Amino acid sequence: MRYKVHNEPHYEYESLYLLANIINGKSIKDERDSMIEKRGNSFKSVITPFFKEAIELEKYIKKNLQLNMPGFESTKQTAKFLFKEGLAPDMVLAQFTFAHEQMLQLGIDNKELAILAALNFDLMEKHFGVRNLPFISHSDFFILLDCCQLSDHEKLDVLRLYHDFNEYHRYTNALLAQTKDLILDFMPGIDEEIVALMEKLTEMLENGGKGLLDEANITLDDKHSFIIYPGIYKVNTFSIWGMGFSDYYNMCVGKHCLAITKLFKEEKNEDKETEAFLKCLSDNTKLSILKLLKEGPMYGGQLAEILECTAANISHHASALLSLGIIRMEKESNKIYMHLDKEKIIQHIDDLKGLF
Repeated sequence: MRYKVHNEPHYEYESLYLLANIINGKSIKDERDSMIEKRGNSFKSVITPFFKEAIELEKYIKKNLQLNMPGFESTKQTAKFLFKEGLAPDMVLAQFTFAHEQMLQLGIDNKELAILAALNFDLMEKHFGVRNLPFISHSDFFILLDCCQLSDHEKLDVLRLYHDFNEYHRYTNALLAQTKDLILDFMPGIDEEIVALMEKLTEMLENGGKGLLDEANITLDDKHSFIIYPGIYKVNTFSIWGMGFSDYYNMCVGKHCLAITKLFKEEKNEDKETEAFLKCLSDNTKLSILKLLKEGPMYGGQLAEILECTAANISHHASALLSLGIIRMEKESNKIYMHLDKEKIIQHIDDLKGLF
C-alpha cells in the first residue's frame, strides 16, 4: 500500500455531503441521534461532544449559503435537482459532476464515463471485459444506462443531467467552492485534533497498518495508492472512493473515528461484563450472597454457615462477584469481610438496560 497523509480535509468531498444534508433538510444530528439510540442513552454524554463542532459548522454553512449565484438561472431549483435523494442509497446527481472533476485531475475528460462509473462501474467492466476504460462513447452510454437498475423517472433525471452536463458541472463547482470558503471561514487554520488524528493514523501505517485499517480490510500489501484526508463533517466516517480504472484512491477518516471506534470496542468488553453480571443474578448461591451482604458486611465462614455450604464454595462465588466489582474485601482484625458495592450494582443494571 502506497499512501500520502494530508492534514487538510478534502474540502470538495466535505462540501458535497454538507450540501446534501442542508438541501434535503437533514442534519448530522440525525447520525448522532441514531448512534445514541443504537448504543443507549448512557452513551449520550460521551457521544454528543464528538458531533458538536460538525453541528455548529452545519449551522454556519446553512446560514451563509447562497444557492442563487450570479451567472446562473433558477439556481435554487438546480440545487434541489442536483442534491435530491432517491437515485440510490447515499447518492445524488451532484456526485456525477464531482466524479467528473476528479477524473479531469487524472487527465480523463469523458462525462459518459464519469456518470456510469459513479452509477455502476462493475456493469461497465462486465460489458467491456476490461479494467481500463479510457472512453465511453455516446451510443455505449445509452446502452449501459439502460442496463442500470433505475426507474424510468431516475433515468430521465440522469438524461437531463447528461444533456446539460457542462452547465450542471459548472454550477456544482461554484457551489462546492462557496461551501469550501465558508468551511475555511468557520475553521481557520489546522485544528490540533486533526493533526493528532493524522499523526495517529500515520503511526498505524508505519507499524503495518494495524487497528482501524485492519477493520476496513486494507493492508500494506494492497497494490493501490491512497491519499488520506481527515473528515471534519462526517466525524465517524471511514470511506474510500475512486473511479476503479486507476490505482489512485482517496480515503477519508472522520475526525473522531478512532476515538469512537475505541469507545465501542470498550463497550463490547463492557457487554461481556454485563452478561457475566446477568449470569451472577441467575445463580442462586451468588444471588443469596448478595442478598445477605445487603444487610451488612459478612466474612466467608458466616456466609458458609448460613447457606449451608463449604468455605471453599463461598470463596469460589465471591471471586466471581469480586471480579465484577459488586463486592469488595476489607480486613478487620483477623477476618476478611465482604462488603456490597451498591453503586457498582446500579451501574451494571444501567448497562444491562443498554443490552435490550
